[in-house]
Amino acid sequence: GLGTLCFHGPPGSGKTALAEHIAAELQRPLMVRLASDLMSKYVGETEQNMARMFEAAAAEGAVLLLDEADSFLRSRRMAERHYEVSEVNEMLAGMERHAGLFICTTNAFDDLDEAALRRFSFKIRFKPLRPDQRLTMFERELGLPPDEPQADRLRALDALTLGDFAAVRQQAEILGEALSPDEFLTLLEAEHRVKPDVRQRRPMGFRKGEA
Repeated sequence: GLGTLCFHGPPGSGKTALAEHIAAELQRPLMVRLASDLMSKYVGETEQNMARMFEAAAAEGAVLLLDEADSFLRSRRMAERHYEVSEVNEMLAGMERHAGLFICTTNAFDDLDEAALRRFSFKIRFKPLRPDQRLTMFERELGLPPDEPQADRLRALDALTLGDFAAVRQQAEILGEALSPDEFLTLLEAEHRVKPDVRQRRPMGFRKGEA
């Protein structure tokens, strides 16, 4: 086949965008499936849905993108039920048979099965934006560079992704308002605060004066 790629990293870091770019460069359609699209409560039907997914992608000559792929490629040593092992086995078999380009995206790379890792031609890690990239994106969105206090605030947002800028832009469009630089930055900070990794950094317990 053309190969199997694993894109791993935080949500909003550009995994799907790169898959779209690859498909466009190859002049092939991009077929996107979520793991949840394939899941069924009926015995054996999830595996059948996987097989149909690969067949449809092959018939269309499409680049196949499976989002949330860790749902079906989680280490079999972590499995608690027989059907979980069966689903991993079926996905691995489908990857082996597929003649086209198959791209998996995941936010849980460390949980993937060892056999799945061996099947990926390339494993590409997507990271949050670097400090200089945050400043560049801010200037691109607002049309002017951040002042020094704003730049300091941006440098502190070390988990910020392209998706966060897109989310704030969408909020502004929904509100129908042009945001000032400080307003835009405040919304970016709000997006940053709710990230699981950022929430985990917060100290537990009450601060002085809190009841």
